Amino acid sequence: MKLIAESDYRAKVLFLSFESLRILKTPSDVRKLQTEWFEILKAWHSPYKALIDGRNLKIEPEDDVSMRTEFERLKKLLERFFLRQAVAYGVEEKTSSRVFPFENFSKEEQALEALHLRDFSRKNKELGDLRSLIAFDNHFKDETIELSFLAPVHLKEKKDLSILKSKLMNNLMLWHSGWNLLVDCSKLSIEESLFGDFSLFEKSLKGFFLKQMIGYNPSESGLVYPFPVYRSRHKAVLNFEDQSKGKGDVSNCATRKSR
Repeated sequence: MKLIAESDYRAKVLFLSFESLRILKTPSDVRKLQTEWFEILKAWHSPYKALIDGRNLKIEPEDDVSMRTEFERLKKLLERFFLRQAVAYGVEEKTSSRVFPFENFSKEEQALEALHLRDFSRKNKELGDLRSLIAFDNHFKDETIELSFLAPVHLKEKKDLSILKSKLMNNLMLWHSGWNLLVDCSKLSIEESLFGDFSLFEKSLKGFFLKQMIGYNPSESGLVYPFPVYRSRHKAVLNFEDQSKGKGDVSNCATRKSR
């Protein structure tokens, strides 16, 4: 039921979808959605539009009035935190009167038209499914970007690296200093024939202030990666050079955001 975010910082668009079926019945359910949405907003520092893929979202109010009130409260709160416009598609409402606070269309193309984002859908379709599986946690205090994957990923072609680089460069728009890349390898494997291209990929990132790339928790015993990999996250973090004073925060696995 997790809320999944795809952020396009250049276009200032937040694309939201649901990992599995999510049913909202009570104001408490709406408040849980609010908590997840605001967790995502920690990475945003400017006005944005939101495109909501609601094909896994159902609204079945136990009480229409209280749900409508809670949704309106959420909408006003989001607008105070720089939401310019939100549009959804595919949301199913089982209620006698509409309670969902945003425009809801039957097709994605209609929602994109309402947001004036015709190129956004085309961009994501060209990049394919891999892009949606790539996730980043920005540990600004520790000068570290943590890369992980929402499902098993096998990088085997140059185009896969291009997708990874594209999403990473988008994320780097939030950064204004040197950074380390910490890679969760538990769902990652890389074709050995791609190692040469991966080395060029890493070299290109050095031009954007990458300091080091280190991985942890290989997906299989004996699996080889084109960068240093440690069995535990803690050891991987401690092997970054020039440890900052606050590095202990990111090396403490308990502080990592849950997925």
